[in-house]
Amino acid sequence: MIQRAFALVLAMLPRGSLLPDEVWLQRHRWLGALLWIHVGGLSAYAIWEGRPLSEIVTVFSSLAACVGLSGWTLLTRQVRSLLLSFGLMTSSVWLVHFSGGYIEMHFHYFALLPFLAMYQSWPPFLLAIAYVGIQHGVGGFLWPSHIYNHPAGVAHPFTWGLIHAGFLSVSCIGLLISWRANEKAMEQLTRFHYTLDQTLDCVFMFAPDTLRIIYCNRGACAQVGYSEAELLTMTPVDIKPEITPEQYQAMLQPLCDSRQSKLTFETLHRHKDGHDIPVEISLQLVRQAGEAPRYVAIVRDISERKHLEAHALERDAQLRALFDHAVDGIITITDQGLIESFNPAAERLFGYTAAEVVGQNVKLLMPEPYHSEHDGYLSNYRQTGTAKIIGIGREVIGRRKDGSTFPLELGVSEIKLDTRRLFTGIVRDIT
Repeated sequence: MIQRAFALVLAMLPRGSLLPDEVWLQRHRWLGALLWIHVGGLSAYAIWEGRPLSEIVTVFSSLAACVGLSGWTLLTRQVRSLLLSFGLMTSSVWLVHFSGGYIEMHFHYFALLPFLAMYQSWPPFLLAIAYVGIQHGVGGFLWPSHIYNHPAGVAHPFTWGLIHAGFLSVSCIGLLISWRANEKAMEQLTRFHYTLDQTLDCVFMFAPDTLRIIYCNRGACAQVGYSEAELLTMTPVDIKPEITPEQYQAMLQPLCDSRQSKLTFETLHRHKDGHDIPVEISLQLVRQAGEAPRYVAIVRDISERKHLEAHALERDAQLRALFDHAVDGIITITDQGLIESFNPAAERLFGYTAAEVVGQNVKLLMPEPYHSEHDGYLSNYRQTGTAKIIGIGREVIGRRKDGSTFPLELGVSEIKLDTRRLFTGIVRDIT
């Protein structure tokens, strides 16, 4: 039971996991600026109080040393955080000292704790609490009137030092809850970003008003060759050749006025080295309560698909050229006997244009008795699978548009597609 309760308490406490470097550095600079404000403010307060020059110099140098050393990049993050934490707590010491131990000035310790919690790290946080207990006890023993302005504190400095540290610890409960909630939110965000970074597609997010990119995953950086820092200073227009911001905004208008929920289109992205990349983009405008709207673009590189499409078009063009320029007539029919294609050579042989015969039954090109018997041939083949002329060349009689007949050599082959079956006949006039 005790172990479960202990485990529950531990689960509720912050992990003290390290902030990302850029986040930590920003917060560290803010706290450094806060300590510099204390350096100036306390020095001015000391002068106003008429304190000795030696004391003013001590105040300035002790706090300035902390904030100065905390900016030294050769030191670890943890040491730099501890230096600022120590400096801020020391500023509270000087404030209480100058006031003659007024209890109201002790609130300054409490006021600084939320700022130290911004580090989301246990060492500077615990240092602040321990500092209060030790400083109140030792300082109260050596200079009681500088720490306390009531007889009980002067008489029992260590007891009152522990009381102050205890109250300070209790006041931390709310900070710890908030700290842990921030950690959970950051953990979820980290998992989300990790997932996006692992996806094969590129993800961009940008602001509706400025079009400034506010997020890009690792795939997006790899696709266009820019670093994340570079992309976060750019807009989608910067990686799209031959398009202006006005044209891009006009394209987005259906999403802005909710006429469409999603846009899907193909375009080009320009790589940092200057070459263009064909891409397919799926674009949405995401609106969430309490958050600024943002565009989310899922971008897929379709270079391979475009290459295959170009190859297919080239192959089709070659086949069409062979079909159109073949010396022999080429006729394609369905398994129902309906003509699907009729090349120019066949037009010349039979006197019909392709437009006249496509969709007609191929028996149109046969005299009797073949004309009446042909549908039976196809029906029999569909039922039995027994081929009589498929794959075998033979001589037959054809009928032209004017009704005249002529001998021709016919070769028939079968083509099986996914769900269809076609027959191709190659005919040659052997008159």
